[in-house]
Amino acid sequence: MGLSLDDKMDLAEAKREVGDRVILTGNVRPTESMYLGTPEDVVKDAKECLGKAYDNPKGYTLGLGCGLPMGTPLENIQALFWVAKKYGRYPLNPETFS
Repeated sequence: MGLSLDDKMDLAEAKREVGDRVILTGNVRPTESMYLGTPEDVVKDAKECLGKAYDNPKGYTLGLGCGLPMGTPLENIQALFWVAKKYGRYPLNPETFS
């Protein structure tokens, strides 16, 4: 069972509250980072999400806090995929983020 979290919910708090019962998914900011931001904003946001939830006892899936807005710049989508490929492998060590 998984729990998809909106970008307004703090992943660290969710991990403390329910992380031993469900997989957490989310919560890259769909509007602020993906649609209106730059690739650098997406990378920063996604790394923050990974850093907060990578060690969730039931697991964590990097994803958006909601749906992907139409018209999201391709560069931002590519940036999210890049972060997932580069940093989203277990065992994850957030200290290696550079």
